[in-house]
Amino acid sequence: EIPIIASTGIAYKISKYVLVVADVYQNSSSKATIRAGLDYKINKEVHFRIGYLTNPGQLSFGFGFIKNNFAADVVTQWHQTLGFSPGLSLRYSLGKTKKQNQWF
Repeated sequence: EIPIIASTGIAYKISKYVLVVADVYQNSSSKATIRAGLDYKINKEVHFRIGYLTNPGQLSFGFGFIKNNFAADVVTQWHQTLGFSPGLSLRYSLGKTKKQNQWF
């Protein structure tokens, strides 16, 4: 059986510092999941992020850092059974980069 995935979402910029996002995610082999998140821009380079996922209930939070061609995210997710799951994402863009489209 080939899995079928559908998702639709919305993003709303409350202010120049706060972005709220939500979507509904449906996989053919499981119940629909609602994902919601908030991105708070602390300053030009640092963002605080928090999110929630239903089915099963999971809370995630972390920080994002963007400077020139370099970006990093440090996150952790809380699962009711597994506990904390930390994560790290690093990105470097080679060459000159045009200003990226960002929410803020």
